[in-house]
This record gives sequence, structure tokens and C-alpha cells, in this order.
Amino acid sequence: MRLGHLFRLGIASTVFSSIALAGAVNSQNLFHAQLDQPELRKLILAGSQELMKGAFQTAEAPTTGNATIVEEDGIRYLLIDSEFSTTEQAPDLHILLDTVKLPPQKYAEAESGRYINLGGIQNTMGMQRYPIPDSLDLAPVKSVVIWCRMANATMGYATLNQSSTASIK
Repeated sequence: MRLGHLFRLGIASTVFSSIALAGAVNSQNLFHAQLDQPELRKLILAGSQELMKGAFQTAEAPTTGNATIVEEDGIRYLLIDSEFSTTEQAPDLHILLDTVKLPPQKYAEAESGRYINLGGIQNTMGMQRYPIPDSLDLAPVKSVVIWCRMANATMGYATLNQSSTASIK
């Protein structure tokens, strides 16, 4: 890890720790208010190269916000912005990267090799970050999907467009 990366992580960690302490006083509203500040977003994205980006669309449930794939110091992440929101009613929500622009309403077992599951969703609202495995070739990735594993239902998705300055590997 480079010093610049450690420095950004340290600042972000300090900011998030402060927000968590303040959150004990004013719960979730303060957390989202802090994350919405443009300065914090710039700080978190500083030194990142945007590779792909897309806006979430509704499938089975209202889903809003943006998904961005970035590379930072050789590590790729999926960033979901502070405007993100999806249903709290669906159990077992997961984040998928799929090779089709328009994901299916339900996934068949035969399609399991077509997408990668980045794991359970961190929250149904607000800014989030998920590491993307180094071994994953991003060239065929066309969408980010919010998927309910238990109901096998696509809640929402973002069709990704490659950044004009990015080289996908």
C-alpha cells in the first residue's frame, strides 16, 4: 500500500469514526448529512480513476443513486453514492456485477457463471464501497444489480458506461 492510499484511508477512517460518535447523538440523519458533503466525496475519491459509472433504475423495488467502478492505487472498488436507496423490505440483498445491460427479473442456475456476487449489501441507503477481486475481468461487466437472494428477484440495477479516459482490464 502506498503512503497516499494509507493517508486517505486514515482521513476517511477518522471522518467515519467522528460520524459514528456523532451518530450516537443524532442517529442516521446526521450520518447521511455528513456523507452528502461534496468535500467528503472529493476526499474519498481523491486519487481514484473512474472506470465505469451508471445510474440505478427500478426493477422490483424503487432504487435510486449511482454506481461507480474506480481504481485506486491498483485496487478496484464499486462505489455506491450517498443518493443510493432501495427497499428495506427485501431480505438477503446482494450486490452483483453482471455481463448484461438489462439483468433478468430472476436468475436461473445456468446464469451463475455470467455474474459475480460481491456479497451482502452493507445498507439499503447511502454511500458504500465494495472491493472487486483482482482476477475479475471488467471488460464484459455491463451492470450492477441489487438482488434479493432469498426471493431470487432483481430489486434494481445500474447499466454501466465506460469512462472516456478509462482502460478496463
